[in-house]
Amino acid sequence: MMWTEVKGRIETKILSPNTTYAAYFVYKLAEVTSRFEKTPVQLSVYFEGTDEPEKSYSVLLDPAANKNSRQFLDGAGGWMEIEMGEFFVNGDDGTVVCRFYNIGGLYHRKHGLIIQGIMVRPKP
Repeated sequence: MMWTEVKGRIETKILSPNTTYAAYFVYKLAEVTSRFEKTPVQLSVYFEGTDEPEKSYSVLLDPAANKNSRQFLDGAGGWMEIEMGEFFVNGDDGTVVCRFYNIGGLYHRKHGLIIQGIMVRPKP
């Protein structure tokens, strides 16, 4: 089995209480890619160590095929972002996990995804 997985964690104690945040996966596709532009990936945001199950959803990384994708705010270098999910900080300490993953078959190698990181910012 071939897979790709990126996880980021952030402690809520460093964030502002009573605020809704969104996590964004920031990336771009190389000029030559294989499978990432047409194969769905899973995105999720959840609190670590809670009884609430992880909820994920599928998106395509190709901006032409995925209307949830938009140009990264500074627009430099072709970076794109996709919202991974949102969470509310109520003042309690905890850890939020942001997860990107894609599972492929035995011989489905992928290449051409360039990852800048995961960005967390307050929702307007």
